[in-house]
Amino acid sequence: MDVGCGTGALARDLARARATRANSTESARIRYIEADVLNTDLAPEAYDVVACLATVHHMPFVTAINKLLGALAPGGVLLFLGLFRDSTPTDLAVSLAAVPAELAVGGTFRIRCLLCDRGRPRTTLNKTIPTTSKPTATTAQLTLVEPQMTISEVRNQTAALLPGCSIHRHLFWRYSLVCCKSAY
Repeated sequence: MDVGCGTGALARDLARARATRANSTESARIRYIEADVLNTDLAPEAYDVVACLATVHHMPFVTAINKLLGALAPGGVLLFLGLFRDSTPTDLAVSLAAVPAELAVGGTFRIRCLLCDRGRPRTTLNKTIPTTSKPTATTAQLTLVEPQMTISEVRNQTAALLPGCSIHRHLFWRYSLVCCKSAY
């Protein structure tokens, strides 16, 4: 399961990798569901991989972990690439050191968006936007927010909920969390 899948690229890559690893010629079957994952009934222990890329900071952390862990099969892997809020002098120093790279990467991305994504709706932080360009009564809503948790809070809450998981800090205010359900 890829929570907040956007265009579905990661879901397709994971499905292809699984088919390749199993030496399968069967094409990957992917089902896309537009819904609020926290308010959706997920089959218990049904997913081998649950991935959240830049998504979990939009949800209550503990609620999201518990919900997604319940859907993860024994031996399954939980993968997060999350965002955190700077809070310490070290956080600020690392962020400052990342500014040149952020300008290069961010500038390139913004130029690409201007050239390639004309006509698409733009989003702003801390606003509720429809997840499709033509909202309907059944369209899921996504609230975009700045990260609320610091990297220390992410580490502490993860240690309490998922002891033994690995968390690594990355540039651009990101962290990765990898956890195998067999540890529980």
